[in-house]
Amino acid sequence: MALKPIRTVLIVALIFSAAPTLARAQGNGGTDGWFVKLSGWGKWVTLASAAGLTTFGAISSNEASDRFDILQNACRTDSFFCRVNSDGSSYLDPEAERLFQATLDKDSEAQRFLVAGQVTLLVSATMFLADLLNGDEGPENIPFSPLKIYSAPGRGQAGLRLDF
Repeated sequence: MALKPIRTVLIVALIFSAAPTLARAQGNGGTDGWFVKLSGWGKWVTLASAAGLTTFGAISSNEASDRFDILQNACRTDSFFCRVNSDGSSYLDPEAERLFQATLDKDSEAQRFLVAGQVTLLVSATMFLADLLNGDEGPENIPFSPLKIYSAPGRGQAGLRLDF
């Protein structure tokens, strides 16, 4: 069962989503905190993880639907197959009960994957914002132009420079 990896992802996601607030509260003295540094490449990793977890959730949900469809078709074919016990808590036929429990298991698994995917997507969005708000300004010249115009107010300097 995928419960332990999901818990790990959720714990890491909670730590990452709280980190920007903690970094600002500590007053990093002009240098970027670890979360901002990590967000430069971590946003892509968490975005890919969110996509993967959501995909696994969709696959598990489809498997649960397929198993439930098998159970429903069997019940339509043979009404005795889907008899339930007197308190209505389980099927009398062991195969019908196995199909129902497999449906519930896959449905639970899908829910965990989807929640983990959403939390990871939230962490990715937090990293995108942290990188946007606190990251560097990027490369100096895009597109590259060898001609630079400069001025130094107060010094009375202005000019053109050609870089190679």
